[in-house]
Amino acid sequence: MEEWRHKSALLSTVLCIHLRKVTGQKDINLEIRKRKFKWIGYTLRKEDGEIPKADLLWNPQGNRKRGRLRNSWRKIGNQGSG
Repeated sequence: MEEWRHKSALLSTVLCIHLRKVTGQKDINLEIRKRKFKWIGYTLRKEDGEIPKADLLWNPQGNRKRGRLRNSWRKIGNQGSG
């Protein structure tokens, strides 16, 4: 059974690679990685006080509370206005 799954996954991968070659498409993972690096380079060249650069270099201190939030953001917002 395991051998069949392995062959099926391998065949699927080969078909996807062949389809990308035939259609001229690039691997989506490489495209995403390129765009991320492009954005990071653009952001690092910004001035020090600008928000995107501050967000990129921000290092939050402390720990989050464990578990789920007891109130949603909508409930918290309605409490303040009511």
